[in-house]
Amino acid sequence: VRDSSKPTASVYAKRTNPKEPSEAVEWLRSIGMYGKGAKDKRMPECAFRFHKESLSILIGKMFQGDGYVNNKRKNGEIYYATSSRELAQQLQHILLRLNTISTLHTKKFRYRGGIKIGYTVSIHRHNNIRAFADGPGAHLIAEKKKALDNILKQHNILNGNTPKYSARGTQDVLPVEILPL
Repeated sequence: VRDSSKPTASVYAKRTNPKEPSEAVEWLRSIGMYGKGAKDKRMPECAFRFHKESLSILIGKMFQGDGYVNNKRKNGEIYYATSSRELAQQLQHILLRLNTISTLHTKKFRYRGGIKIGYTVSIHRHNNIRAFADGPGAHLIAEKKKALDNILKQHNILNGNTPKYSARGTQDVLPVEILPL
């Protein structure tokens, strides 16, 4: 159904017979995802059996919704935000299957007059940005796709503009849990 009553065009999908069960709702129920609150979100079990292309599509569409891709900073900024720690950890796991190392950060944010805890899964460093761009990033659209393309164009290592003998150094990220006290 197309709605032309506003200055912008809107397209709404509706079932031919609303008395019949919704296939989308039935599918969400079958994978245990129907009716979950923000803190209870998690990856459906079937996602862990997906091949890399299907995982890339899934993660790309997740980033299209709750992800952030910004090319305003020096080497860009790419992260996914969620209220579910479990979802954030599962996303990190799946990103590893796509050759992308990420970091998990706990954040406090204002929400409806209070403070809530949230999590971001951030992607840094040229090799991880490239892996994300080649996998999930290929499934971004509109502004997020443009921002990712600009990150690739502006990043000196990814665009090939690093001087021949520049020292790039290395960086390892270790989880704090494994460090001795």
